[in-house]
Amino acid sequence: FIEERGHTFTVLYDQGSAVNFHVTGIPASFVIGKNGLIKYRTSGFPGPERYLNEMRLRIEALLAAQR
Repeated sequence: FIEERGHTFTVLYDQGSAVNFHVTGIPASFVIGKNGLIKYRTSGFPGPERYLNEMRLRIEALLAAQR
């Protein structure tokens, strides 16, 4: 599919991650803390503006909690 579409970005394949990360939908996004644990996960895409706002809030909250 990637070759057929002519995409030039890097695509990584990792068997088991979907199960290990409990992925329930695509796309899946994660915020991972310094300790390597998942602090927030979501699936789906509500649109660019809402997605960016949500991720910004989650990351800022995580950073504030680590101070």
